[in-house]
Amino acid sequence: MRDIVPKLFDWFDEQLKPNGLAQEAIRTKDARTLFICAMQVTVGIREKGGNNKGPLVELLQDTVGGVSAEAWCMSLIQSGIAYVEKKLDVKSPVAITEHCLTCWEKTPKEQRVKIFPLPGAICIWQHGRSSAGHTGMVLTADNTSKTMTLVEGNTESGNEKGEVVREGGGVYFTRRNMKATGSMRVVGFLRPFSAGRSVFSQRVVLKLPTPIQHAFWDAVYSRSLFSFLRLHGAGRSCLVRGERPRLCADQGRAAGSFHCFHNE
Repeated sequence: MRDIVPKLFDWFDEQLKPNGLAQEAIRTKDARTLFICAMQVTVGIREKGGNNKGPLVELLQDTVGGVSAEAWCMSLIQSGIAYVEKKLDVKSPVAITEHCLTCWEKTPKEQRVKIFPLPGAICIWQHGRSSAGHTGMVLTADNTSKTMTLVEGNTESGNEKGEVVREGGGVYFTRRNMKATGSMRVVGFLRPFSAGRSVFSQRVVLKLPTPIQHAFWDAVYSRSLFSFLRLHGAGRSCLVRGERPRLCADQGRAAGSFHCFHNE
């Protein structure tokens, strides 16, 4: 059973109060966007008092299966999902488990990303050929460099040239290769919720000068996405459409372009 404890639910609520994007997602019942916002505010959580221990870490572990000083990367994902489920009265198809590869196998196959991961997609890694794995939530993905940025729990800060730390001390922003990092191979990506309205699950093509592109992501991270689109959307090539999943037209080859993929 995926059941967020009241103390953790209240913690998420408090952290997201000043987040305009999160509050808009709550108003419109945009589950995926709220999940992204909830995961971002967990960055900075650290273990305290020993391996896989600490007040917030134990609240995360308690969401699925109780607290037993277990690895908690998937507990973070499950807690973010549980918060959204309770806040919006929705249900995620993602399998209820603390084991990463079990989550991949038990989640309905229609939740698997078929083309390219959008923000909010859940990345699943496998350690070599073992049953051990790791997980994180995608923030951005670059089809040219084949790299992605994520929010990961039970890890350390890292980049695509290092190892994916599976038993680290906190929640960090990370940068990883989209296929493999060290001994960790990407098995695939899962959509956290069924298809529905989301500011990130539409086709978005932004052909903007590089400084504006940077301002776009600054706006996302500073919780001002809607303000950014109001200020910079008019008079520039900014197309938002709901279509069947497919790659955007020019694959991001134009200098200064930013390309997102929708419905994944």
